[in-house]
This record gives sequence, C-alpha cells and structure tokens, in this order.
Amino acid sequence: MAGNLHARLLLGGAAAMGLAWAAASLPLAAWPIAILPGALLLVAAAGWRPLARWLGAHYGIDTAEPAHAAFLVAISAALFLLLSPLGAAFAGLSPPRSGSMADIVGLQVALSALAIWYYGLAGGGAAALGPEMGCGRRDIAAIVGRGLATGAALLLVMELGGWLLVAASQRFAAGVGYTANEDVTQLLPWLRQRSLLELALITVAAAVGEELFFRGVLQKGLGNVPTSTIFAVAHLGHGALANVVGAFLYSLGLGKLRSATRSLAAPMIAHGLIDGVQLLVLLPLSGQLGVSGG
Repeated sequence: MAGNLHARLLLGGAAAMGLAWAAASLPLAAWPIAILPGALLLVAAAGWRPLARWLGAHYGIDTAEPAHAAFLVAISAALFLLLSPLGAAFAGLSPPRSGSMADIVGLQVALSALAIWYYGLAGGGAAALGPEMGCGRRDIAAIVGRGLATGAALLLVMELGGWLLVAASQRFAAGVGYTANEDVTQLLPWLRQRSLLELALITVAAAVGEELFFRGVLQKGLGNVPTSTIFAVAHLGHGALANVVGAFLYSLGLGKLRSATRSLAAPMIAHGLIDGVQLLVLLPLSGQLGVSGG
C-alpha cells in the first residue's frame, strides 16, 4: 500500500510540475502537444485501470511500483522532448535545431539508458538485450545480411525518390502554411564542420540509441506506425518537410525489419549503413562537388 501511494505521488507530482511549466512557458498553440506526456502521468497517477492493464500487458510496467513509476516519468520526459518540435510548429515557431556534439550524442546515450532501464524493469537487465542483439542466435549471419540489404534498399529509395519528395512536400507545406526551417541546408553547414571521427560517432550513436529506444521500447506496445510518427516528429528540427516524411517512411522500414528478424541488430545495422553513407560519403562528396543540400 505504501509503495502504491509513493508511486502515485511521484506520478502526480511530476505531472503537475510538467503541466505547470508548460502552461507558464509555452504558447497556447503548443499546449495540445506539450501536455500529452503530463496527461499520461496524471491518468497513471489516478490509477485508471485500462491504462494500467495496457502498460502491464505490453510493457510489464506496474504503475503501483515506485521504480516503475519513476521509469514512466523518465519516458514522459523523453516523449515531451521528442514531440516538442511539433508543438513548436503548431505555435508558429521554428522547431529546435541540431545542437552541439554533446547535445546530439548525449540524447542518444539518454535514449540508450532508458531502453536498458526498461529491460532491467522487465527482467534480466542489460543481459536481456543479448538475444535482441542476436547474441547466441544461429541466424546471426542472416540478421546481419538482412540489415545490410534493407539499409541499402532504403538508402537507394531515399536518394532516388528524394527530389520527388522534396517537390511534393514543398507544395504541401505552402498549401498548409508550414513555415519550419526552410530546408535541410540549415543542418548541412553544421555537419560539414564536423570531422570524420565526429560524423562516425554521430552515426553509431544514432543507430544504437534510436533503435534501442524506438524499436526496442516504443514499438513493443505502440506498434510500427505510431512509433514511426514519433520518430518523424523528432526529426522536424532537421529542416524541410521532406525530411519528416522521409524519416517516417524510413522508420516504417526499420520497424518492419525489427518485426521480421525479431532482433534489434538488423535495424541498427540498416540505420548505421544509411547514416554512415549519407554522413561519411555523400556529405563530403557534395561539399567537394559544390552541391547544395535540399
């Protein structure tokens, strides 16, 4: 009983602080997005049984346990951070742009830590990730091969279809009055100032952190489409609407790969291949050829 009370106090207190901060700091137009994580915590604090049953069935989370409640608070904070670009867009503000190396790598480390924390709560801790990563599986070679093949296919589709997606999304954006950062060139100058080692670090960190969190945690309960929607929204700060649509389709492919192989190793490999080719090959090449991003 005491643990249940402590859990509810933790959930309710975190929700109240988050909602109060959103109300005091954010434009009214951004509230519908900003309050979603806080509302989730309030509902959990109230002990709403359908939510408790869903969390228990899909994630093994018991909202009456303080440790599980603390994890829900952390996940809600992460969701707020990931959804904030959409709230900014609704409020007519520019989505947050890519920050420093510490910001980017730190976010991936935080997402990885949340995933490991989740696996610890679900039982087995970090060791439970072993089978997910293909450790001890006889089909590990097939997993690696499928990851490489899917990554190459997604990369080819993204590059060949990119100009069509840009044209269509720019027309759509003009029609709905979307005024986010005008295009991905706002990201390219920052990336071109990074060394190859830094770009490699970004590639590995994103492949591991994002796949552990999105495919390893969110997709377990939400499914592929909602997870890919959150993934795309988190990339609003990268510039053009085409990047958001591309991120959604790209994420759908990685989610399908995760389900087909029952492993996180395959989408990590595909994700790493795509980002690696784009950052370590195409980006330097475009600079040498004087090709502008967009």
